[in-house]
Formats: sequence, structure tokens, C-alpha cells
Amino acid sequence: MSTSTWNKAGTWEERDCSQWAKDVLTTKLGAITCDHNEHTVKVSSVKSVTGNANILHARGKNRIGLEISFELSWEAVKADGKSADGTIKVTEMDETDVDDMDLQVIVKNNDGIDKNQAKKLGLALKSDIKKAFTDMMAEKIAETSIKEINLQKDVNDETMM
Repeated sequence: MSTSTWNKAGTWEERDCSQWAKDVLTTKLGAITCDHNEHTVKVSSVKSVTGNANILHARGKNRIGLEISFELSWEAVKADGKSADGTIKVTEMDETDVDDMDLQVIVKNNDGIDKNQAKKLGLALKSDIKKAFTDMMAEKIAETSIKEINLQKDVNDETMM
């Protein structure tokens, strides 16, 4: 992120990227699917992604600041037709909570699958959910750094003329 003209020292600046984060997370979370204990487990829909996201520039470095909540619908199906579904909720998470994300897995239907096993199937999505968040944050940092490099290159090119 290039700092504003008033911030020559590059001390602290932040820019809102909440809508971008919500859009990217909705896409990434909605594409999650995995195999677990002979079941195909997937996110069937993204019910909501709410909160704030900012790109922060402090002491010459860019980072992401997040306060996000989300709710997903999930389903698990075994080849023999046994299935389960429900919701996954995270009521509050910030950029420091990604590794310790507290998922609330709710089983709504469990056709032929023990309820505890069904809950474990929903929890099987946790690593992919974490990856969606870390990938989103890395993409924004990389995108911001590339823009900063390109902006600096443009400034250098103009001063060379």
C-alpha cells in the first residue's frame, strides 16, 4: 500500500477493504470440499460473512486487520447414501485467531450417521476454512505490495524523464 502524500514517514495508515474481503471469503468458503472418513464433506452455501477488514501500513510494512463473523451450511455424504448436514458458525474472529478459530458446528440432519460422527464431519472443514482465510490475507498483502512497487516504479519513471 502506498501511503498518502501527507504520511511521508509511513508511520501508520489504514484503508478499508471490507467488501473485498467479504467477496473473496464468500467465494473461497463456498468452494470448500474435502474427503473425510469415506464421506465427501462440503460447504453447501455461505449464509453470511460480516465484519471489517483493513489493510494496515505501519513502520514500512503492510498487514491485514480483520474482525469477521460468518455462517456456512455444510453437508456430508457417504457413497452408501448416509448423510448429515448443518451449519458452521464463527461469531468473532480476528487476524490473530485464524489458527485457533472456534467453529461452532451444529448438526441439523443426520440420516444414518451418529450425531457425534456428524459433528466431526463438519469439523473436518476447519483446515480448509483456515486456508481460505490465510490465502485471502496473503493475496491482499501481495496485491498491495505489487501496487506499491508499480506505483513506485511509475514515480521513478516520471522523475527520470
